[in-house]
Amino acid sequence: MASNVICGTNYSLDAGTVDFFGARGMHFGDGWAINTFGGNLMVEVVKTHDTLEGIKQCIKGDTDAGKRDKIAFVIVGKRAAVALYLEGIITAEHLRKASEGPDYVDIPDVNFEDLSLTVRVDASRENLAFVATADKDCTIIE
Repeated sequence: MASNVICGTNYSLDAGTVDFFGARGMHFGDGWAINTFGGNLMVEVVKTHDTLEGIKQCIKGDTDAGKRDKIAFVIVGKRAAVALYLEGIITAEHLRKASEGPDYVDIPDVNFEDLSLTVRVDASRENLAFVATADKDCTIIE
């Protein structure tokens, strides 16, 4: 039986609360509780559609520019990663396969339409709307 607690140095999932570098969130009734600005959990509905839509736009832009075959990573900030988990795009199974460094968490095999990519949670990205695609070396595709 798999443990209900998934824990790394910079990420965790415990009792339904996900955490990336101190950005935390959980489902709460019909909404979500999330510490959007780094404080205590507050009940609010976070629109991950904007994050997912940004990812789709990046992929489309790369595809239109003939760079689709270079895409290996999607880079998001820590609060966007919480939102992607709460939306069900990142799952507990993904987190079980995660790897990390001092300022990032890599979550492999996340599906975005017909692409399976690694989501890199970049601790330095505070902006919830930040999203970028990157190549196999995690260099942002321009």
